[in-house]
Amino acid sequence: MTHQIPARLCAERLAVRRDVSVSLTYDCDDPLAVHLSFPAVVSCDGTPVNWAFARSLLATGLHVPAGAGDVQVWPHDDRWVAVKLFAPQGYALVELDRRGLRHFLAHSFTAVPPKREAGRLDVDALIEALLATGSSDDPGGRQP
Repeated sequence: MTHQIPARLCAERLAVRRDVSVSLTYDCDDPLAVHLSFPAVVSCDGTPVNWAFARSLLATGLHVPAGAGDVQVWPHDDRWVAVKLFAPQGYALVELDRRGLRHFLAHSFTAVPPKREAGRLDVDALIEALLATGSSDDPGGRQP
């Protein structure tokens, strides 16, 4: 399922905010993750930008600061939830519409309730996929 929600891209140093619509996607076959997609018009290279991270991170970030790695989420105010995305080139700060985010999460939790995600994981397929990514130069399938 995919939901379009209002968002604002923020350039903190310039005190600029740009309104944009982003896509949040949840797939029951990948029950732990959500996908956040930005349209090509707001990316540096003119292509859509996609991020995947834990659904629980977004749910927690609605209420309290969450995340310590590449994705951090926290309640900004009554209207917005802030998401900071770190990449080698720097970081992006986006504010997601709180109401839209709640609606998206409610639908995802109806599809796969919290703490029931493990029952949806196909562990054998995950192992096969991991083994299939091995390099042809390395018979053990390990990547440097």
